[in-house]
Amino acid sequence: MLFAYSGNNIIVTEEDYVAMFIDIDSEDFTTRIKLRVPAAIQITAEQLLREVPSPIIVSSGHAELFPRLKNVKKEAKRIRGGYQENKRKHALQNKFARSHSVYERALDVDPQNIQLWLSYTEMELKSRNVQHSRNLFNQAVTLLPRVDQLWYKDVYLEELLQNVPGTQQVFERWMQWEPNDKAWQAHIKTCARA
Repeated sequence: MLFAYSGNNIIVTEEDYVAMFIDIDSEDFTTRIKLRVPAAIQITAEQLLREVPSPIIVSSGHAELFPRLKNVKKEAKRIRGGYQENKRKHALQNKFARSHSVYERALDVDPQNIQLWLSYTEMELKSRNVQHSRNLFNQAVTLLPRVDQLWYKDVYLEELLQNVPGTQQVFERWMQWEPNDKAWQAHIKTCARA
């Protein structure tokens, strides 16, 4: 094996290189530095810095970053589309256990997707898993408490089941987040109906 230094074309074999620094023939087999003289060619830090390639400067211009962002978004959309097609196919074939696992994986990938939460709870309701649908709404509003659509759907589910205390409990949790006026009006109307 040859070692080569590109600066002045010095070529040294591996044996010569090892022999310069390490005493292999020592009786206690410990490595010792044999040669402590300065090298024939001295390299300064300035020379090292001159040989370093200049760093690549990435422009923060929108024109350059836009195609990259577009590709990333396109790939994310393709992945989501695959999940949506999979879950739709399994739900149509009444393979709810399979569809359930597809939804869970999709939520692991994109837990902020509101439409995913809504379609998952819808699928669970169609398969008559009411308690699981309630648990999903609970997870969704815990993760995304500022999304009114999830709260409204949760309240609507409790009203469909004619669970007045459950409806009140959902509203009480929601009101702690101080939502907009429409949510307060819906709470007042629900209290008036009960």
